[in-house]
Amino acid sequence: MTEAGPICRFAVIADTHLEPDPAPGTPDSPRSNRRLAAIVDDLRTDPPDFVIHLGDVVHPLPAVPAYAPAVEAARAILARIPCPLFICPGNHDIGDKPHDLMPAATVQTDWQERFETNFGPGHRSVDQASPSRSAMARAISRTRCAWSIGHTST
Repeated sequence: MTEAGPICRFAVIADTHLEPDPAPGTPDSPRSNRRLAAIVDDLRTDPPDFVIHLGDVVHPLPAVPAYAPAVEAARAILARIPCPLFICPGNHDIGDKPHDLMPAATVQTDWQERFETNFGPGHRSVDQASPSRSAMARAISRTRCAWSIGHTST
């Protein structure tokens, strides 16, 4: 924190496990979709500087036919976030590491490509020449950011 307040504010979202939604915004929407929509509503009332999604955006793996409609539902909800959004892929998004005990199928190159087509790069780097990015990097590296954690009843 500085005397004027936090250097930056960001929100972290993870494991949203969004599903295909035949009736967006209604009580018939999947609970995971309603939950994220409520979180996005909260973010819209007091936007952070950026949001990081830590993965498992959707529930069906890319090999399942329900993947494409789940991605469509996710993109519709996430598009309402009023600040930059950075999404890391999870094992439900691109697959798992190759091991017999992992719950999802092994990572597939085409699944990674589908993720990046729908949600952007699966990894990012910070350009130190960019004043806004280097300020963000310094803020994160010093762990001097204010965390905002909200709870919803949905």
